Amino acid sequence: VFGKILNCEADLSEMHTGSKEKRPQLKKGFAKFSVKIHDVQTWAGQLSKAIKDRKEEM
Repeated sequence: VFGKILNCEADLSEMHTGSKEKRPQLKKGFAKFSVKIHDVQTWAGQLSKAIKDRKEEM
């Protein structure tokens, strides 16, 4: 993954962000975005924490 580009797609209806409050058009549909990974360990740690936090919310 190091130095690679990760392509992602997000279901906006499932996301909870401050931007959705400011921009109602973001409340539905899908968003596509790309992330270039420079530091794999930091990225993996942040992703793991985000998944754990999300599971705790449910």
